[in-house]
Amino acid sequence: MAGIVPLSGRSGRKQWTLHDGPKGSLRRLRSRLAEDGCPESQVILAKQLLEEQCGKL
Repeated sequence: MAGIVPLSGRSGRKQWTLHDGPKGSLRRLRSRLAEDGCPESQVILAKQLLEEQCGKL
């Protein structure tokens, strides 16, 4: 999960911290976009799900 952590002693700028790596963050973002109706994200997630299912057979 990404979060914003303030940098202490700096000019008030904020920094992103990735807790589960960039792939997990990207997948969550794609999922949200797909839920909001983004057709490109829906296709990408569908392909990923099919690849995962085919790999289990």
